[in-house]
Amino acid sequence: MATLVTGRITVISPEGKVVREVAMPDPQTTNLCFGGAGLSTAWITQSFTGTLIEMP
Repeated sequence: MATLVTGRITVISPEGKVVREVAMPDPQTTNLCFGGAGLSTAWITQSFTGTLIEMP
């Protein structure tokens, strides 16, 4: 999930526990979606800078 307040992507397990947090270069990380082969690419919106990040 995109975590607006911290500017991170938060990975949450099916049990609801935080597994990992990935810092983004923008403090206003607002959304993410998955696509590409096997849904292995994430596109992440950065609202403060108005950019879109693509990462595996």
